[in-house]
Amino acid sequence: MGTGLAATLLHYGLFLYNFIIENVVFLALALTLNGYDIKQNWRRVLLVGTIFGIAGVVFFHLPQTFRIILLWVFFFWTIKFFFGFTIQKSVLVTFSVLTVALLAESTAFFILVYLIGVTPASYFASFKIRVICPLAYVIPLAILTYVSYRRRWRIFKETGRLNIPVGTFLPLLMQMFLIYIAVNEFFSAARFDASTQKLMALIFALLTISLFLSLFLTWRVLRFAEREAVVAAQEKLAEEMRWEIDILRGQRHDFINHVQIITALLSEGRKEELARYVKALKEGLLS
Repeated sequence: MGTGLAATLLHYGLFLYNFIIENVVFLALALTLNGYDIKQNWRRVLLVGTIFGIAGVVFFHLPQTFRIILLWVFFFWTIKFFFGFTIQKSVLVTFSVLTVALLAESTAFFILVYLIGVTPASYFASFKIRVICPLAYVIPLAILTYVSYRRRWRIFKETGRLNIPVGTFLPLLMQMFLIYIAVNEFFSAARFDASTQKLMALIFALLTISLFLSLFLTWRVLRFAEREAVVAAQEKLAEEMRWEIDILRGQRHDFINHVQIITALLSEGRKEELARYVKALKEGLLS
C-alpha cells in the first residue's frame, strides 16, 4: 500500500471505514432485535455507530485486552446516554452488539484465513481486500436487519419488563467478554502457516464451542427471565382487574340502595324528602 504520510492516512482511513460500517450495522441489528424503532431514529443510530467506529480507531493501538474492555464500557455508556435506556436494557443491547460482532468478525476471519488462505499480513497489505472483506458480512447483516425490522423479529417480547438480577447476568456477560478477548488474542498472536494450521483450527473450534455454549446458557437465563416477566405482568393485570371489579360491585350495590330508597319515598308520597334526596344525590355525583 506504499509508504509515507499518504499510506498512513489510507491505512487508518480503511480502519475507520471498516469500523464505522460494521458498527452501524451491528448496532442497527441489535437495536431492532431488542424492539427499538431504527427507522424513526436512523440519524441517532448512524451517529452512535459512527462514534463507535471513531472510538475503534482512537483506541486501536492500546494493549488489546485493555482496548476491548475500554471499548465495550464506552459502548455501554454511549448506548445508555444516546438512547435513554435503563441499565438493564443498555446491558441487553450491548450484549447483543457484542454477540453479533463476535460471530460476524470471527466467522469472516476464519473463512478468510482457513478457506481462502489470506494471512493477516497480506490482508493489511491489500487495499482491495480491506475494502471488500467487511462488505462480505456487513451486507448480509444489513439485509438481516431490514428483514428483522419488516417482520418485527424480537429476541424478547417483554424486554421492558425483564428484571434480571445483576449477580445472575453479570457473570454471563463477563464470560462473553473473556471469550471475545480470547478470540481476538488468538487471531492476533497465532502463526498462520502450514505447520500450525491444524492446531489453530482446533483452538478456533474449541473457542467456537465455548462461545455457543455461553450463548445458549445466556439465552436460557434470559428466556426464563422473560417468562417470569410475562407471569408478573399477568398477575399485575389480574390484580388491576380484580380491583376494578370490586369498584363496579360497590357502585352496583350503591345504585341498588339508591333505587330502593327512591322507590320507598315515592310509594309513601314523601315528595319533599324525595326532592332533597335526589338533590343530594346529584351533588354527590358531581363532586
